[in-house]
Amino acid sequence: MPLVPLSPGNSPQFQVTPSPAGVATLAANTSWISSDSVNFPVTMNADDPTGLTATVNIPATETVTESVTLAWSYTNPDGVVANATASFNLVSGVAAAVDVTGGTLAQIV
Repeated sequence: MPLVPLSPGNSPQFQVTPSPAGVATLAANTSWISSDSVNFPVTMNADDPTGLTATVNIPATETVTESVTLAWSYTNPDGVVANATASFNLVSGVAAAVDVTGGTLAQIV
């Protein structure tokens, strides 16, 4: 499946793979933060009991080109905090145009 472009009107999803492999996480102990809560607002997916997935709903009116950072934080039962961060390039303006790649020609009248 192709990745959703990080451009206005799109809702890309993100996932954390915690370490060590096989550890269990709980959404109640998890938080997601975006460096730009206006143009790149992140929301943890409510149907994910692990807290490992989130969706960013980029407003259709977004006009800023910038590098944004998503941060995931997990507080273990013993109070130790685990973190994961990643940066992405947000494309401003209108959603990227799709190039015409061909078509079908037919007589209509």
